[in-house]
Amino acid sequence: MSQDHSPTGLPKWPFYFADAVLSAIALYVIYSLGTIQGSAETAVAVACVLAAAVAAWISILPWLKEHATRAATADSQNLKSSLEQIQDLESIATLIRNANSQWQGVQDASGRTVSAAQQIAEKMKLETAEFMKFIEQAQDSERTNLRLEVEKLKRMEGEWLKTTVQILDHIYAVNQAAIRSGQQNLVTQLQQFQNACRDVARRMGLVPFVPVPSEDFNPQTHQLPDPKFTPPENAKVGEVLAMGFTYQGQLLRRALVLLEQSDLPATSPHPEASESPANIEELESQAAIMNESHLEEESSRPSDESSSHLQLPLV
Repeated sequence: MSQDHSPTGLPKWPFYFADAVLSAIALYVIYSLGTIQGSAETAVAVACVLAAAVAAWISILPWLKEHATRAATADSQNLKSSLEQIQDLESIATLIRNANSQWQGVQDASGRTVSAAQQIAEKMKLETAEFMKFIEQAQDSERTNLRLEVEKLKRMEGEWLKTTVQILDHIYAVNQAAIRSGQQNLVTQLQQFQNACRDVARRMGLVPFVPVPSEDFNPQTHQLPDPKFTPPENAKVGEVLAMGFTYQGQLLRRALVLLEQSDLPATSPHPEASESPANIEELESQAAIMNESHLEEESSRPSDESSSHLQLPLV
């Protein structure tokens, strides 16, 4: 901002001094003349008046000069301020041009940023798709491996169940043969061995059950050697040829039993009618052969994923 400086004041005392001298001379001359009578004296008087007028003009002249100077100074100040404002406008215009150029640069930079962001987004999309594809492939591979492991475990479980059931069946058959032999010491030892084996199997979830003779025949838990034979109503269990099994609370195999002779039809004799030791041993050997053949067929078949437990063949 420009500062207003007042012009240097014009000294007025010389003008006042000149005015006083002229006025004094005019008064002295007029006083010296006294009465004006002639043309010469009139001329002198007029000259004195003119001198007084000049003296008055001289006294007024510094004020007129000062006023003119102040007016010129004000005009120059106004002109100067106008010039400064014009310069300010030019600087503002320059700033506007710079701002426009900067804004254009900002727009270009933002356009490049948006383009780069779009490219990054496309790359991220492609990488995400590839990553998801890789994850799906890894999951498929993992599921395949897990499926194979589950199949192996189920196959191993089935083989273990088959082997354990066969061992328990043979132990039960040996125990029954010892009971029929009448050797009490041998029977006691075999029963203790059989109970120990059953406890070991029970810890793994395999629980054998032996029907009690003379109990009601239940087709859901009992089976006959001849599957085509239909037992009569209120049939009773006569003898147990093979135990039944449950695995983890589900029925694994029904018990193989013979009916009492009173429940068999009298007109058509049935192989179950004879309860001699020779016939019973023959039935047990046939049941063991059938069980082994069925177990071999089951082991050659692929495991079914939908079934959580193995269904052993009937003995």
